[in-house]
Amino acid sequence: MLILGNSFGYFETKHEDIEVLREVFRVLTPSGRLLLDVADGEYLKKHYQPRSWEWIDNSCSFVERGRCHRTAIDLCQGR
Repeated sequence: MLILGNSFGYFETKHEDIEVLREVFRVLTPSGRLLLDVADGEYLKKHYQPRSWEWIDNSCSFVERGRCHRTAIDLCQGR
């Protein structure tokens, strides 16, 4: 099983994270494996950039990535 793209750990409580992991291990076959892709949250907090430019390939193609920092409450209230 794969959990990629830093898509783990966005729940409100650690209990919810644990519940997700319990479910993962419940459905894994006896020889199954879990690959969990996570980022260093402390590093990201210290080096957060709302905008960045990234090269797509070795040509002249690049993309600007815009990021916003909103909480789940903001998103639920349409902010």
